[in-house]
Amino acid sequence: MGVSTVTGRRSAARLAAAAMAGGVLAGAFVATPSAVPSAVAAVNDDSFLTRPLGEAACPEGMARSSTVQRHGYESSITEPRFNNGWSRVSSSAAPEGSYFARSTLTGSTSDPKDYMFLPYVKAAPGVHTRLAFATRGSMASTKATVSLNSVGIAVGGSSSWTGRNVDVTAATDDEGGWLSTWFEHRVTTGTATTWDLDNVQIFTCRAASTLRLHGVDRYATAAAVSQEFPAPTDTVYVARGDLYPDALSGAALAGKSSSPVLLVQPTGIPPVVADALTRLQPQHIVVLGGASAVSDSVLAQLRAWTSDVVRIGGADRFAVSAAVAAGYPAGLADVYVASGRNYPDALSGASLAATNDAPILLTDPTSLPDTIRQVLDRLDPAHITVLGGSGVVSDSVMTALAAYATGPTPRVTRISGANRYATSADVAAAFPSTVATTFLASGEDFPDALAGAALAGSWDVPLLLTQRYTLPSPVDSRLRAISDTKGYVLGDGGAVASIVRDKYGRTLPAP
Repeated sequence: MGVSTVTGRRSAARLAAAAMAGGVLAGAFVATPSAVPSAVAAVNDDSFLTRPLGEAACPEGMARSSTVQRHGYESSITEPRFNNGWSRVSSSAAPEGSYFARSTLTGSTSDPKDYMFLPYVKAAPGVHTRLAFATRGSMASTKATVSLNSVGIAVGGSSSWTGRNVDVTAATDDEGGWLSTWFEHRVTTGTATTWDLDNVQIFTCRAASTLRLHGVDRYATAAAVSQEFPAPTDTVYVARGDLYPDALSGAALAGKSSSPVLLVQPTGIPPVVADALTRLQPQHIVVLGGASAVSDSVLAQLRAWTSDVVRIGGADRFAVSAAVAAGYPAGLADVYVASGRNYPDALSGASLAATNDAPILLTDPTSLPDTIRQVLDRLDPAHITVLGGSGVVSDSVMTALAAYATGPTPRVTRISGANRYATSADVAAAFPSTVATTFLASGEDFPDALAGAALAGSWDVPLLLTQRYTLPSPVDSRLRAISDTKGYVLGDGGAVASIVRDKYGRTLPAP
């Protein structure tokens, strides 16, 4: 089935809000990322240190520019002619493949050391260069060293595989960029010791056009995202931070009106959220969900910032979705429908719906709720787009939806991929191929994407989903196909690890 494309419809109010944020009108869409987000702070989450698999990450804010050298031990020791004592060991516990290199010293002074060279390689002098490797063993740090020209690294033992990721840029100045790497294991007299190595890599890094919006938890991350909205702002949407269904439809509505989404606890407002509200100075606050999601006591607390606090609630998540859609006029060109039992497709679709000034309605996977039928009858859309595959929204629901779409055939289409990540990539494909920025958020949990979808929707740009440690292939491919110049990572390293930010940066031009 066909996929509808973004037409860039935008109200005068949204244009005014974008102008307040410093946006530049470019063609049919507006991109409004600020030059340096105020909520960006350093994150030290190099997951390679505790999980030394695959590629090691460049420091936060950088991306790998070249792999100078990489060695496992699947076929041989790297330089057999310049090896003393190291051998290959077959093990299912190897970090990479089925083999690693091992040095074993008996503790006898007649066997004082083992050493192993890597082949000479060349890197550009002065370019940020790193050495990373997986290591474990029983040796003391005074007995195991790695030398890279003039750079020496002491390596202590550990019972499980750990990673080292070291800046060795200074070594590139020694021999005009030629790098000689040497692993040396020295005897501990009277004690047998081992040193295991795998996944050795030398690589260079460049500055990356990525920024991370994050806080210490989901509430602080949403507050950090809200700093990208101008103050004072007209409206702020508030949703429960540990219960997502009521807020799914609200993210599209917030993006449509260039309004932030803040997260609260069921019975209280976290201090970081209170600070964000003070900065935003909203005239209106809209609470998403019933009293079981966000209590009346929270509504009373919110009136400290404005007397105009209203609730959009309903008997269940479908009724809340229908109530959110009540704010849209009849005769819409587009309506989006997603599963109300799962969140990823609605979150990646929220920025697309916001860009098209369209609502997202939630449905049961196998039947169209009566409350949704009633709102569709009123909205009278020309076209309905289902977000996600038949496993999340069945074909029978698509058939039922056809009765409510009045446009030319096909009136109901589906955007879907093999999984939530591929679906988010396909949603992003419905945007123009040139946008100023993109967003990347965890597809394994919802809060960061919820707040980020409102921001992405207000800028008319896509939000894609990722795994914590891996940038899924369809997402990577889609990001490379988009001509954006800046990327926003939502959440801390516990949501999106540094290696994923690194790989995200590789899809973007250097700043």
